Amino acid sequence: MTQPYICRCGEVIDVAGISRGAEFVCPRCAGESRLEESDPRLITPAERGGGVYDALLRERLEGAAVLPPATPRAGNLPATATSSGNASSARPARRTPRVDETTPVPLASTGRSLAADLPHPGMTQSGPALARDGTLAAGSRIGVFRIDGILGRGGMGVVYEAFDTQLQRTVALKVLGAEYVRDDEHVDRFRREARSAASLSHPNITHIYGMGTDHGVHWFAMELVRGRTLAQAILEDGPLSPELALEYLHQVTLGMKAAFAREIIHRDLKPTNLIVSEHGLVKITDFGLAKLVTSSVEITATGIVMGTPLYMSPEQGRGDTVDHRSDIYSLGCTFYHLLSGRPPFEGETAMTVIVRHLTGEARPLEFPEGAGERIARIVTRMMQKSVAERFQSYDELHQAVTAARNTSTKLDLGVRGRLILFAEHPDPTGKLEPMSLKQLSVADVNLGLGRHDKSLALYEKVLEDHPELEVELVFRLLKIHQEAGNEGKEVALYRRILELTDHPAERTYCRWKLLVRQLRRLVDEVGESKDALEELLGEDLPEEMPSRRLLARMEQLRELEGRLREDHEGGLLLIRKSGDLQLELE
Repeated sequence: MTQPYICRCGEVIDVAGISRGAEFVCPRCAGESRLEESDPRLITPAERGGGVYDALLRERLEGAAVLPPATPRAGNLPATATSSGNASSARPARRTPRVDETTPVPLASTGRSLAADLPHPGMTQSGPALARDGTLAAGSRIGVFRIDGILGRGGMGVVYEAFDTQLQRTVALKVLGAEYVRDDEHVDRFRREARSAASLSHPNITHIYGMGTDHGVHWFAMELVRGRTLAQAILEDGPLSPELALEYLHQVTLGMKAAFAREIIHRDLKPTNLIVSEHGLVKITDFGLAKLVTSSVEITATGIVMGTPLYMSPEQGRGDTVDHRSDIYSLGCTFYHLLSGRPPFEGETAMTVIVRHLTGEARPLEFPEGAGERIARIVTRMMQKSVAERFQSYDELHQAVTAARNTSTKLDLGVRGRLILFAEHPDPTGKLEPMSLKQLSVADVNLGLGRHDKSLALYEKVLEDHPELEVELVFRLLKIHQEAGNEGKEVALYRRILELTDHPAERTYCRWKLLVRQLRRLVDEVGESKDALEELLGEDLPEEMPSRRLLARMEQLRELEGRLREDHEGGLLLIRKSGDLQLELE
């Protein structure tokens, strides 16, 4: 007897042979799941007899008609994975699959994740088309991804802008260079980068969506951040202001603190691996040299130096074992560069730079009293050659940065700067029945695509059926009305959120937005008063009028107007993550 299960990717698989509480892998998307009795993705006999299962299966097959699932290649599937009882059997690309034709792979039978070994949906019968320079041509396909263009090139390959035709979203697709595909060390490093970042969930770390191999092309898909690296930022705009550098250091410290909580050290922090979004959110990327603190496995043999010499700690330069304090040193060198416009140590060869990190002294950062002096002290301590003299933890570094930021009285962080608040919640939709879960997923996709009318109607339907999800849905509705410019609706939602949530960041955000609205009104009123006074002063005033006092009041009004504008033009951004959905609310 079969037991149908709807995977997140839409695949209908039979879990009759999987014990409750056991973990398994979907052979279509390589997603890992744990089978629970109350899992809403299990199709009950009652649902099979009704219309829910038929609707879900029909929706799955309609998607397959556009981009049919691939025929699994027997060589890629372990012996525990079967298709219709025979791992080597093939099926026509467009034939309707039965429920019992796709069998999940129990994790217990392998002892590891199979994400890198399983075929990916949409695998083509011939390799992707190539441009003349050997890169993937625009319009070519890898799995479910359509290549739209090149975002950048690195030491190990190319990053493309791609469109996920299944989930209807744009991603950054990193592809291992063809010259490395037969090099086991580079392939392992490439996969390690994806797995290291995928194990982390934090607003200041780029999110990994999945990885795989298509006709020998190794890839992983990640969040596409619209923005630029901090290396590009200082190249285009010059060194960062101390206030903006403090804000960015604050964000990176939070991201690295989250990584170290999972016992991951980066080992290659530098300006090119820090991306700042259009909203001022900093993302840490490129975990290609990342290593588990407790791991005994090195990427290369002991004593071989890995990393970027310009930002490398003395102990990393010697080839010694490193910990998170090495990352703190590299982060200090990075912000030295961002503040001064040049790295702390330079040289004509890599070895010259490494020796200077070991024995040289960087030129002191010189700033007048204020935020510059405070961040200079922090960076200097981060760059101490003795591990014991640096900040010993990210908590200690975070406390120092927070104190330095709080001492500053200036709210405006510059044109690209933002004050950023974070709120993270567990996924509250796990117990939704399949149809409501599907409606919510479709609404979220439409929200990401800017289809406000469709997403609004679906959110209202889900809210009607599940009023307990109001606090989740009200933020989605706020995003819609913000993008549509419905100020009246925004204000009502800010006030409703204050009634629903106790989260400090969410409450602060709503209070701030309501305050900004009042400040803007006040700016308008001050401006009107100033205009009226100017008109009065333009008249031929009698001698009895105190002209000198009126001129002083005019100057005061101008100064007040300027200060009020400064207090709200810096902007505030709320990053709210709930399950897999991340909203950026300005």
